[in-house]
Amino acid sequence: MTSSLVLLGDSLVDTGNTTALAGLVGQDPFADRIYNGGGNRKASDGPVLAEQIARRLGARLSSTTRVNLLSLPLQRLAGGFDSSTQLWNFAYAGANSGLRGSRRVALARFPLGLRSQARVVAANAPRRADVDALIVAGSNDLQDLVDRPGRVLRALRSAGRRDDRRLSRQQARRIVANTRRAVDTISGNPSRGGFAIDEVVILGLAPLSQTPAVRAVAAGLRPPLGRDLRRFVDQTARRVNRQLKRRYNGPRRNDGVEVIDGFQVWNSVARPRFLDDVHPTAATAGRLADAVVRRIAASRDLSSYGFSA
Repeated sequence: MTSSLVLLGDSLVDTGNTTALAGLVGQDPFADRIYNGGGNRKASDGPVLAEQIARRLGARLSSTTRVNLLSLPLQRLAGGFDSSTQLWNFAYAGANSGLRGSRRVALARFPLGLRSQARVVAANAPRRADVDALIVAGSNDLQDLVDRPGRVLRALRSAGRRDDRRLSRQQARRIVANTRRAVDTISGNPSRGGFAIDEVVILGLAPLSQTPAVRAVAAGLRPPLGRDLRRFVDQTARRVNRQLKRRYNGPRRNDGVEVIDGFQVWNSVARPRFLDDVHPTAATAGRLADAVVRRIAASRDLSSYGFSA
């Protein structure tokens, strides 16, 4: 069974790292009253998706430690990882799948991306058995592209669909490559210098075309372009999920990695609701977590993912 669960990714996983970092310069990205109050502000009006998944896997949310990536390379965790902590959160709201953060939230200069998080995990993860990981990342990569849509619009306006398909493939390959490198880093791939995390769950991308953020950009365009932009975003997200599943899932795979299709999870929830322009409400996140945990339980690649009762 899981002894510690390492959380990596973006705002659907972050329980307060970005707020802690922003607090160093007197900022609070989640100060609006719609977000969860108190000293642990995050992109939710309750537990974020990763907390809801962890709770359903048997974890105690009170047993959580948040880790500041910017300080860790200079100073390792004093005394190493506390063996009693169940959740170690390396995630950052605004993280991209690569080394850095998102442009849209002014984190592009900071080494907070998924691959940077994985490097810190490899250097600091608890040296004990049954340490598992949950990864949720890639949405901010596409959101950055939509927020500055010139490149996408040029492809969409070109004759035929060859250019937008090419761009979609490029973006998907980059997200998949970053995710695979992160998994290699934390899961003990000897050729990549990895550290041996036991089992990994990757939650794939959801239909971002449904978010208010993407809908707003699409609504500001002429109808054909707006429709095509939303199609492009979902086409790319589906490519990411398909490529990750091809790499890690299947009857011949026994690598302790399970990819869960974010479209299937999202589409299983009736009337999902958003808290802001990109984040689901805590109630919606809870229903999404139920769908994720059902798929974890049904996985043939995972044998001990979850805390004992």
